[in-house]
Amino acid sequence: MWKRVFREHPWGKLPQKIVEEGKSVYAHLPSLDQPLEPFIKELITRAIVFYKDNPDIVRMINWQRLNSNTEKTTGITLLKESQNWIEACQHYQKNGEIDPNLKPEFVVTMVLAIVGSVAMDPNAFIREPENNKLYIEFCAHRLYKALAKDGS
Repeated sequence: MWKRVFREHPWGKLPQKIVEEGKSVYAHLPSLDQPLEPFIKELITRAIVFYKDNPDIVRMINWQRLNSNTEKTTGITLLKESQNWIEACQHYQKNGEIDPNLKPEFVVTMVLAIVGSVAMDPNAFIREPENNKLYIEFCAHRLYKALAKDGS
């Protein structure tokens, strides 16, 4: 039933629009000339701001989640732009900041999960701007420590 409703609803015809709109945030990464931790912080901040500024995209993504049995899946992981994220991870692996034993695709998935948790699921603890900023700093620092080659 939901599959039929999704196809007939105007949003059912827009999954590709989700991908196209999302390309803008995922195509342009922060500078790789900075250390890993500020890079992660800027990456997370940009993505959260993008979703905050584009609530219709969040609604479309949530609508598509209802139709999780579709043959077509949308999202950053299917975009050629996601290669930019994978290459950024590989860059930090080569310069010794990210453990080279970590699979870059898993690192990207983890970052996306953090961003998605803020963008897709309203959270009272981080609704205030100051708490949101502190949460981003917390996530960037913890992610940095989790990815570090020496685990520190």
